[in-house]
Amino acid sequence: MSGNDEVYVMNVDGSGLVNLTNTPTVDERTPDFSPDGRRITYENEGEVFVMNADGSGKTNITNTPLESDFDPAFSPDGKKIVFV
Repeated sequence: MSGNDEVYVMNVDGSGLVNLTNTPTVDERTPDFSPDGRRITYENEGEVFVMNADGSGKTNITNTPLESDFDPAFSPDGKKIVFV
C-alpha cells in the first residue's frame, strides 16, 4: 500500500474538510457510515476498524494479523458489520 489514502469528511457544500484518520504511512479504504451516522467502519492494512464519526475512538475489531479483512459495511440496522 502506498500510504496516502485517508478517511475524510466534509459538508455537502464542500466546506469543512477534516482528515479523520491522519495516518500518512498507511492506507485506509472503503469507509462506511453506520445508519445513524455516529460511527464509521473502514479497512486499514488488512484489518477492519471502527471509529466515531468525529475520528475518535479508533478500534481494530478484527485483529487478525495473519489474515486480510476488507470491504467492511454496516448492516441496515447498524448492529453488525460485514466484511470479506
